[in-house]
Amino acid sequence: MFFGTSNAIVSFFKRKFFKPFHLRLFLFGLIFSYIQIFIGLTLYLISPKFNLWYEFSIIKVIKNKEARFFLLEYPLTNLLMVFLITVGWSLSQFTVDSRKKFLRIGIFYGLGFIILIYRTLKLNSI
Repeated sequence: MFFGTSNAIVSFFKRKFFKPFHLRLFLFGLIFSYIQIFIGLTLYLISPKFNLWYEFSIIKVIKNKEARFFLLEYPLTNLLMVFLITVGWSLSQFTVDSRKKFLRIGIFYGLGFIILIYRTLKLNSI
């Protein structure tokens, strides 16, 4: 994720042409994000913490800091991150201009990366 974002930003400012290397790099980022969301949702559904949905009401889940993070915030930030990466990839496919491709990928992959970093830092603070 970091390499794709930084490559897009550097290539945008250096006015590079969009080459097959860039296509593969950004596509691998997209594929790995989908693999991450698949593994994350699978682990979420088989996790013992998922049973807290049955034990608590939604209000108790929201009030409990740890339960709220693991049952609501963590999966939603994962979904938002993958959504932003997918939007960046899709928007870049509609343009022919290399600078616009790098700009769109840089913005949306960067936002996804920021969400990933935010979630990781918040996980360490719990």
